[in-house]
Amino acid sequence: MPVLPILAAVLAVAFVVAPSPLAASAGVGFGGEADLRAAAGVAVLDYWAADTRNLTAGLSVLTDFWFRFHLVKAVLAALLVPVFIALAWRCRRAAPWGRWWRAGAAFGGAVSVGLAVLSLLAVMANVQGAVAPLSSLLPMVPDEVRSRFGGALRVGAQEPAALPVLIGDFSRYHAAMAVVAGLVAAGLIVAAVYWRRTRVGVCAAVLACGALVIGVVNTKTALDPVPALQAFFDGGW
Repeated sequence: MPVLPILAAVLAVAFVVAPSPLAASAGVGFGGEADLRAAAGVAVLDYWAADTRNLTAGLSVLTDFWFRFHLVKAVLAALLVPVFIALAWRCRRAAPWGRWWRAGAAFGGAVSVGLAVLSLLAVMANVQGAVAPLSSLLPMVPDEVRSRFGGALRVGAQEPAALPVLIGDFSRYHAAMAVVAGLVAAGLIVAAVYWRRTRVGVCAAVLACGALVIGVVNTKTALDPVPALQAFFDGGW
């Protein structure tokens, strides 16, 4: 029985359908993305108008849900990474029964490697979202709501109490990705050295370079988050 393909399929389906039900608690859940966007718009507007650094009750409930949502996704994506790597390894070790078989095995291995990389990116993104659920939630806020906040970041604008919280969380959001990308890059560099002069080593080295770029970009944003947050509020992010 092809255990690995079945396991990969089950985990992939769970990654799509399971996070919302598992993240829901005490009756807090959303019927779909439209409901979540509507709730996020109301909660963020209420928080902005409350003129307090402490999250309002509605926004606190929403960020708790979003934290659990990303945590579930991160765990499921992390489980998918070794499964796809194992599938790629199995394809690579497949017996050479013929030209078409070898071609199929090579294609399956390439697809498995690609899916492993996508799963790793999903782990990184969802760890980032779990560390800073407020900033991760902001893209769900409708554009017409976000556009109201851009002026508060401009020179001379009166600073609402919520603004430093948003700036700090946005900085933490990018710092989390910088740390995660650094850890991933370190692991990939070790793999590249261990499997040097092989295709695995070359692939690991290329991915390590990509992870380092992601880490550097996010480090710069974490150290100076205001321009990026301004661009986001203005619709440029």
